[in-house]
Amino acid sequence: MVDYEKIYRALFNGIAEALVSIEQQEYVQARDSLVKAQMDAEDIFAEKG
Repeated sequence: MVDYEKIYRALFNGIAEALVSIEQQEYVQARDSLVKAQMDAEDIFAEKG
């Protein structure tokens, strides 16, 4: 069974990190945080999907 709570946490944390980076005008870091969150969520889904 897919652990949607774990996926949610991965995405939420990545978005939170990206928002902090945006506030600090670190746009490349923000993008990297979002890409990593997406990849982590996909990996979690693939584990059980």
